[in-house]
Amino acid sequence: MKRVIVLFSAVCALLVLSCRNNASKTKQVSETADEDSARSLVTIHIDDRTRPLYNVITRENLIEDIKYIPLETNEKSLIGGGNIYKIGGNYVVEDREVYFRGVKVFGPDGSYIEDSLIIGNGPSELPMSCLPVHDFINKRLLYFGSGKVIMLDLTTHKKSVIRADVSLDLSNMTAVLGNGDLISPDNSMAQRNNSEKGWHPLYYFLDSDFNVSDTVFSYRALRRLIEGKTELTVLTSNQVYKSDRRILCRSLESDTVFEVNNDRSFTPAIILDIPENLMPTVSNLSLDSRDQKAPMFYIRDLFESKDYVFVTYQHAGLFYTGIWEKENGRYVASSAASFGSTVIVPVDNASYMYQYKIYCVEWETNTIVTSVPAKYAQDQIPSLKPDDNPVIVEIRLKTPE
Repeated sequence: MKRVIVLFSAVCALLVLSCRNNASKTKQVSETADEDSARSLVTIHIDDRTRPLYNVITRENLIEDIKYIPLETNEKSLIGGGNIYKIGGNYVVEDREVYFRGVKVFGPDGSYIEDSLIIGNGPSELPMSCLPVHDFINKRLLYFGSGKVIMLDLTTHKKSVIRADVSLDLSNMTAVLGNGDLISPDNSMAQRNNSEKGWHPLYYFLDSDFNVSDTVFSYRALRRLIEGKTELTVLTSNQVYKSDRRILCRSLESDTVFEVNNDRSFTPAIILDIPENLMPTVSNLSLDSRDQKAPMFYIRDLFESKDYVFVTYQHAGLFYTGIWEKENGRYVASSAASFGSTVIVPVDNASYMYQYKIYCVEWETNTIVTSVPAKYAQDQIPSLKPDDNPVIVEIRLKTPE
């Protein structure tokens, strides 16, 4: 039988007590925000007045090193573009030009290894509509579609085809925990409106056989875990953030980011401290959350490493990516961007700056993994041709003093 989990904010003791009285029917997964846990939380302040130390990250301020790794270019390895991830030391490229064409894997030096996923109707192939899930912690790739899951172990490069009729319409933010279980946010308003007792499903857990075994419900998302405020937020979308160390999650208009533990409990990890008048809530949301010129702050993405938190947010029609130090919450850098999660960095040995998209961040080394078209890296690698495969750019940040 499926278990049902009810997620409440830790600040509402009355609700916690109520859940305990119904322990036989539900499972409570929240943490108490006592003084010790409060001190361990990372708090970063996001507003429209505070200015970062730097508007551009350079070798003089934050950058320790920049490494360029050209991806091998030949008939088999040629890619048209797409997202690039570093998993288990290898580079995984989702080959997308006009449409999804498959996934290629390159080694640490950029040499072509294999096509890990081929689009087609064969026994080890999947349709273009398949869902890729990147397992940074266990160093695997999983692809869901057509009643099967294709799994590639990036350590052994062994491929498995598993028959699995997943009953849930998985989100593209689906993540894999360290024990192999999956967590997938529910972003379906139809499912929420029909949920039992009027509660809204926030997340689903799937076991290693890809069966839905837990559902996290909530009928309210309470803000300000540490300060004890209980204003209701708007449940419009739930997000999951992945790294090679842990999985984080939050509701789009909540300021508390939770770590998802292997036992399916949630621990407060990061507080996004946004001014009351700029935080989207039931009481102040006068514009649709999709309105690009809405005055509130909308968190779009979050990355983290051992020493830094990277947050992409949308405010008044612009995207920004800010970088904060974890130890003291210091706001060290920010840049406005025309799209998504990007950082603006001067290009070595060139007179211009480039807007890099962040694909992932390596935890232990504080390294941003991104890429650049070959034509923009010819100053660094003269042997490149303009139409060669992209060049991986690894930007390693300094350890804070």
